[in-house]
Amino acid sequence: MKKVFIYPALMLLGLVVLLYACRHELPVPNSGTGGTGGGGGTPVPVSNCNPDSVYFANQVMPIISSNCTMSGCHDNISHADGVNLTTYTQIMKYVRVGNAASSKLYTVIIKTNGDRMPPPPMPALTTAQKT
Repeated sequence: MKKVFIYPALMLLGLVVLLYACRHELPVPNSGTGGTGGGGGTPVPVSNCNPDSVYFANQVMPIISSNCTMSGCHDNISHADGVNLTTYTQIMKYVRVGNAASSKLYTVIIKTNGDRMPPPPMPALTTAQKT
């Protein structure tokens, strides 16, 4: 009975996170013509993101998608070594909340030998990406 409740609760939590995630939108400036648009001008980027926060959808998922979920690796079809990293839920299976340094995901990306991820000949993640 508990398992039946946990899955929908996690899905709802994920949906709430996606809906309230930081967004970077380009507003259309008012050109002074009664609000109908019609004028030139360059949209001014607006960011409601807290610079001290890491946003999964904006900063983490793009790194994982471009380095880990390509065909033959940890995508929906290949899921190399049984690992699928295509969703937040799947990724969180390899992350220790509150102790990222001991997370399986982190330990494999910081290795410097042939066991690191992504594996050679792919370039290793940069220090900024690891951080």
